[in-house]
Amino acid sequence: MIDYGSVVYGSARPSYLKRLDYVHHQALRLCLGAFRTSPIPSLYAEAFEPSLSSRRDKLSLSYYFRILSNDNHPLRGTLLNGNNNSLFNARP
Repeated sequence: MIDYGSVVYGSARPSYLKRLDYVHHQALRLCLGAFRTSPIPSLYAEAFEPSLSSRRDKLSLSYYFRILSNDNHPLRGTLLNGNNNSLFNARP
């Protein structure tokens, strides 16, 4: 559920994304029965889960290629335009 809308909020400030990471880490600890002091990388390894940033990247790439594969998608022309560097550089 925490992935829902990640394509939209994935470009948010890192401080906001860290709040989601904290919630995710707490949920992993709860599900695994791990101690509060358990290192985060070991939580991911034990749960066989990628980090939220990796999941956001994967979902964004999946969405990007889904747009490119659909000739009638309204964003396809924008993505193929190539003048998106100013938008990318202006993100927070």
